[in-house]
Amino acid sequence: MSIYDKSSLVLIPSGTKTGKVFSQKPVSGDGDFTFTRASAATRVNADGNIEKERGNVLLQSNSFSTTWIDVSTNKTSGQSGYDGSNDAWLLSKTNSSARLYQNITYSGVNTFSVYVKAGTLNWVMLNNGTNSVWYDLQNGVVGTNSAGGGSLDASIESVGSGWYRVILVSSVSASLIRIYPAKGDNDVSGTSGNIYIQDAQLEQGLVARDVITTTTAAVYGGITDNTPRLDYTDSSCPALLLEPQRTNLVTQSEYLSSWTQNNISVTDNDSISPEGLQNASALVGNGSSSYHWIQRDSGSGTSGTTYTASFFAKKGSVNFVQLVLDSSVFGIMHQNFDLENGTIGSGSGSTTPFIEDYGNGWYRVGVTATATATATIKPLIALANSSAMGRFGSFATSGNIKVFGVQVEAGSYATSYIPTYGSSVSRVREAIDSVDLQANGVTNNATGWTYIVKGTFNGNGAAGNNILVQRDEGGFFYRYGSSFGFSGATKGYWTEFNPNGGFAYIWDGTQLRVRRGGSDIRTISAADIGWSAGGTSNWTINYLNITRISFELENAFIFNQALTNEEIDSLV
Repeated sequence: MSIYDKSSLVLIPSGTKTGKVFSQKPVSGDGDFTFTRASAATRVNADGNIEKERGNVLLQSNSFSTTWIDVSTNKTSGQSGYDGSNDAWLLSKTNSSARLYQNITYSGVNTFSVYVKAGTLNWVMLNNGTNSVWYDLQNGVVGTNSAGGGSLDASIESVGSGWYRVILVSSVSASLIRIYPAKGDNDVSGTSGNIYIQDAQLEQGLVARDVITTTTAAVYGGITDNTPRLDYTDSSCPALLLEPQRTNLVTQSEYLSSWTQNNISVTDNDSISPEGLQNASALVGNGSSSYHWIQRDSGSGTSGTTYTASFFAKKGSVNFVQLVLDSSVFGIMHQNFDLENGTIGSGSGSTTPFIEDYGNGWYRVGVTATATATATIKPLIALANSSAMGRFGSFATSGNIKVFGVQVEAGSYATSYIPTYGSSVSRVREAIDSVDLQANGVTNNATGWTYIVKGTFNGNGAAGNNILVQRDEGGFFYRYGSSFGFSGATKGYWTEFNPNGGFAYIWDGTQLRVRRGGSDIRTISAADIGWSAGGTSNWTINYLNITRISFELENAFIFNQALTNEEIDSLV
């Protein structure tokens, strides 16, 4: 009989849906796990790119005769679209300043886009109440940008057959968006003429993503609330990523031109980021013999609390980057990183630096440090002339590096990226909890069973991080930080030498063994534990829970018998 045939539950993360992680066995679904996370999140997908939640907050995004309000326009549906459909609309004007608009409230960094094609008019204007940008639909160029403050970027992208996607990126507090058929550059006069439009979208961030069509409500996709994360950071095979709650205190993690700049300029949307989109920023020195940096206030640090600051960086014409955390919170510290060789350079202060390869020349770099005072955290990112440059070192350069996704979080290690577009953002704790296994016949054997889990504990675990194997009396065996323990009628406790990899619990009817690395690291009898109530008949498993934890789960198994050591070691 194969090991698979012996198993009563097999979980190898591969199949998921919102709120659910599917087990491979039993095939009935009785062993499927319930997944919870009351927030959006990010992951590294199978293409090696960071994947976020994405959405379209406009209503009736391609039904322009419904929620949309027209001023001196007529709309005709059923027109040939950019995508080969007949879903486009002919938008005709009957007076000067004719427009189509939707009332919607939004703030922070947002991107408004719509597909447009010239009709008898060759121009279109987008407006959000503050910013106005004209687009030339004949020559495919951006015209006048008569915007007020908050206009970040305007672009026009050809999609073929005369169609363009016109895009306005802004950082404003707004209550509407408008589309104007235009007579010419900076000209909405004239009482006739038309253009074609299709698929309007309003979304957070610096770039226009794939179209999401809405009806009567906003629609979100990607890693939304309660969507399990199959993460490919470390392997071509995914692991189920489970993380504790963390908050990115940096309020603008991608809009870096909003940061304070010293002897440097920032070009947003300069190059392809680890997200696979053109939303990374270039930090460009001004050529002076000085210190070239950007800095931003990022929430209050509390004395005695450990924080981790991180960002993604890629070499440009400059190969080195320096990170400094404000001395009023962390004392005198700095850390250099070599972006050409992917190595950690010199630094100062009581910090733990790290660098992680994200592919395509990108690295995630950062430090962990404990605050020594309560004050505002002010991460500073600077161009560096070597991996040994001193704190606030001078560097004559007009060179550049690429930066994306800055994060400051309370914790002793960096968790997955949390994007922000104007305010701090929290990713809520996530957990998986199985159904009642015993009630569904997955396992119910007091004379012998085996439970195996394999994965990686991020940050070596932490207090309150538990993997639970629960029995019917409510007691459980658990993995707690870098220790194993029991909870029930009485409690036992011991230390385990290595928090990562795989381990197994084996009950053979008389004793419990904890095994990893080819040997038993703990053996204990039921009498030693003190679970006398109900005797050994209560040594059954009801639930398998992984909760309040920072863990990358590769697989989990339950067997309705005690496996041999050889069988266990082949799985752990």
